[in-house]
Amino acid sequence: MDKVEWIWFDGALVPWDKAQVHIMTHSLHYGFAAFEGMRCYAQQTGGAAIFRLHEHLKRLYNSTHMLMLEIPYNMETLSTACREVVRENNLLDGCYIR
Repeated sequence: MDKVEWIWFDGALVPWDKAQVHIMTHSLHYGFAAFEGMRCYAQQTGGAAIFRLHEHLKRLYNSTHMLMLEIPYNMETLSTACREVVRENNLLDGCYIR
């Protein structure tokens, strides 16, 4: 995985090396978590676009609901965060968002 400058972590953009979780984090310790992967593609007119962002986030919320996990952010906040990460890291050639 290519290192980028910024990671969205706990509601804020933080430098890559500062985005750390404790070794006893439940999802790491027990493998109990939900995730979603999204492709972001370069556009012919410039910039980049996240493919089906809303649908991916909806699926993430559905996954966490089935696991009885609560996402502490609303969908608009996560949508904005995804776009912000792409923009702040200048990932105009496209990327994969997790």
